[in-house]
Amino acid sequence: MDEKSIAKRIKALRLERQMSLDELAKLAGLTKGYLSKIERSHKAPPLSTLNKIAMTLNVDVTYFLKENTEEMRNTHLAIVRKGERRKVVTKGSLYGYEYEALAYNKPGKNMEPFIISPSLNKEATFQHDGEELM
Repeated sequence: MDEKSIAKRIKALRLERQMSLDELAKLAGLTKGYLSKIERSHKAPPLSTLNKIAMTLNVDVTYFLKENTEEMRNTHLAIVRKGERRKVVTKGSLYGYEYEALAYNKPGKNMEPFIISPSLNKEATFQHDGEELM
């Protein structure tokens, strides 16, 4: 899934929910300008930002990564082989990690499993709210 597809899904879902850009930005804790850049594909959102947007729009973060949204609604089991993993866009990330979604096709999950590997800066650390699977 590329940046433009993710951006289109964010905007389409926002409009489907009848939310203004300003409203979504405030609810997600983002600025209107930053969200606008994301929707226009000028800024690749890091996973944490994508997750905030997903939570605000009441969908799994993988909603923005999957190929077929209708197929996803009927899936109860996730089997994702190595060649089928979806890379999460992290271009511009300060931390330099690459994320590969392991269960992007499993709706209703309590956790979002990823394989995370350093891509640029192996010394960087960060913290976040939420759960992790390692």
